[in-house]
Amino acid sequence: MKVYSKNDFSKLEKRDKANLFNCFHGFKSPVLIGTKNSEGVENLAIFSNIFHIGANPHFIGFISRPDSVDRHTLENIRKQKFYTLNFLNIDQIKNAHQTSARYEKNQSEFTECSFDSYYTLLPAPYVLDSNFKLGLELKEVIDIKLNGTHLIVGECLEVISSKDIESFGLHDVSNVAVNGLDRYYKVDPIVRFSYAKSDREVSRLDFN
Repeated sequence: MKVYSKNDFSKLEKRDKANLFNCFHGFKSPVLIGTKNSEGVENLAIFSNIFHIGANPHFIGFISRPDSVDRHTLENIRKQKFYTLNFLNIDQIKNAHQTSARYEKNQSEFTECSFDSYYTLLPAPYVLDSNFKLGLELKEVIDIKLNGTHLIVGECLEVISSKDIESFGLHDVSNVAVNGLDRYYKVDPIVRFSYAKSDREVSRLDFN
C-alpha cells in the first residue's frame, strides 16, 4: 500500500487533481438541474453532489462551486427560487455531460444539448424525457467560507415518476452512476435487506 501526502497532491495538474478528488467519494447519481433566468432563458446543468438532508419536510442539498466564474444555476436559483432535479437515463449521458460546457447566459442548454423542457405549475423547467424528477423551492443558501462554495438547500414540492413511488426503486427509473468528472456507470441491483435491529438478524427482501 502506498501513502500519498498533501505534498504529493500539490504536484498534480489542477484538472487531474479535481477529477481524482471527485473519485474518492464513490459512486453518485448524476442529475440535471433545470432553472430559468429572469429573462426567461432556460438553463440546464449536470451535478453529481446531490444529497439527502431531511425527510419531513423533504430537504435536499447540493454544493455549488465558488463564484470565480458565472454560475448560472446558482444565480437563477437565488433569483427565481424554484428549480428541478432530473435523473438520467442511459441514452441521455452524452448530452447531459455536454451541459457542463460553459455556455453563455443567453444560451439554453436545453436547446444546445437537445433536451425538451416540460412544466407543471412550478416556474422551473423539467427534462421531459427524464423518468424521475423532483421540483424544489429554495429554502437556504449557506456560504461556506472555508473554500468559497455554497450549500443550496431546497424543499421538494413535487415528484414526477414513471414508476409508482409506493414501490419505488431508483434503479427502475435511473440506473446511471458517475465517479469523478467524466466516468459513467450502469447500476444493477444486488440485494435488499430488512430494517436492522439488534435482537434479530437481517433478512433479504424482494426488490419489488
